[in-house]
Amino acid sequence: MYKRTLLFVILSLLAITPGAKAQYVWDVAQDWHDSTHTYYLTDISCNGDNCSAGGWIGEYPIDYHFKQVPPQKCSMVIYHSIDGGISWRVQDPHLPISLRAPGNNYFSRIQQIDSLNVVAVGDTGLIIRSTDGGTTWVKQDAGTTAKILGMEFSDPLNGIITTNSDEPFDKILLTSDGGKTWSPVIGVNPPNPFVDCHISGKGKYTLLSSYWASGYIYRTDDYFKTVQKSNLIDTLTDSNTWARRFYGSVLLGTDTIIAYGSYSRGPDKGIIIRSTDGGKSWEKPYISHWNIWAIFNMTPFPKGDTLFAGCVPYPSYFMSTDRGASWNSDTIICTKDYPEFPLNTNTGLAWTKDHVLGIFGPGFTPASEGAILRGIAAKSAVKENGTLDYHQRIYPNPASRTLHIVSIEGSTSYRIYDILGRMALTGKVLDHGTLSVDVSALPRGMYFVFVDDLRDGHPVPVGKLMLIGD
Repeated sequence: MYKRTLLFVILSLLAITPGAKAQYVWDVAQDWHDSTHTYYLTDISCNGDNCSAGGWIGEYPIDYHFKQVPPQKCSMVIYHSIDGGISWRVQDPHLPISLRAPGNNYFSRIQQIDSLNVVAVGDTGLIIRSTDGGTTWVKQDAGTTAKILGMEFSDPLNGIITTNSDEPFDKILLTSDGGKTWSPVIGVNPPNPFVDCHISGKGKYTLLSSYWASGYIYRTDDYFKTVQKSNLIDTLTDSNTWARRFYGSVLLGTDTIIAYGSYSRGPDKGIIIRSTDGGKSWEKPYISHWNIWAIFNMTPFPKGDTLFAGCVPYPSYFMSTDRGASWNSDTIICTKDYPEFPLNTNTGLAWTKDHVLGIFGPGFTPASEGAILRGIAAKSAVKENGTLDYHQRIYPNPASRTLHIVSIEGSTSYRIYDILGRMALTGKVLDHGTLSVDVSALPRGMYFVFVDDLRDGHPVPVGKLMLIGD
């Protein structure tokens, strides 16, 4: 029975997992780590190879709940790159903050409009803008003290922001002069805040309003003189509507809308849902596997049909190559071992001309670091199984001499089988959950790597492995 089950799993992997298809290999483009500071990054945006990331830096120690901690010296900072994220320099907008103050004191959105114009928004109505590539920054006043949740500019002059205000006069604000003045939109007053917004043309806006058990798309093509509303929740068949919350959306063209967030029925999961007719109807949602709490961000490739989605808490990402019609998940594997940096919070993604950048941070732990990772399509890579249950990963892949197996299940057994289902290697993953395996003696070709579930002993597929070289 065990062998028949194993053969079925291998055949299933062959059937559903494309071989020799490009996955992304990640390297650490920039990291910050020292014994006296905490670094945290919150959003990133690119226009070609010009990129900006926003975050803050604070002195150690910082307690997660911000209680019983000496006063901190913290500052909001911008990191800027002109070479697609290969190198970065710090830009100081001179914004000291206090983590004890109301609100979270961070940039909620940042947009690299073009090579010179950058806008960042955040708590308490914060808007800062640079017109010289980040060399100097100017604060702008939109007439609100609410937290700005959504922001988008279609060009350096025309933009929109949305807030979490309870007042009807500053939920939506528009500018046509680069943020020097802002005009409120009156008459569109949903019960929940607009968490995201998009511009698709002159007078054409798409907004996402969401909270628990609520998800609405608002659309207008005449500067909000008339507004069409559609309900994401009503289109879903599951009666547990309270379990859904949407954090953001992507607009492709004028009519394809993709919303993403969390699905909290039982174990938390990520959710992605798509409409191709402007929100009139919605397709069956994509629900992630159980150890992904939420889909937290998404970015489309400027040209083509590829989208990337980031998640928490594990170092994974979701990818679609058909404009969001289908999705596959993959583990982020760095080109170098990075044990001091737990990749458990992906707070932003952005495309450069030819690769994707992701910003990560472990959160508010003392002396923790944020990092910017660069993902590049590896032509010779083999796609891993897209439904990892236990946060396992294998690297490098393809391999020639040494294979590293990582699993949160310490002291479990690993097994490597050839394409005919014959066991090629077996052993134990060490207590700390990592193991280096010598595969140099194995014949070159395709193999399948499994680890045993400690609860019932059944094999859990980690993924396909290709052995190449001498």
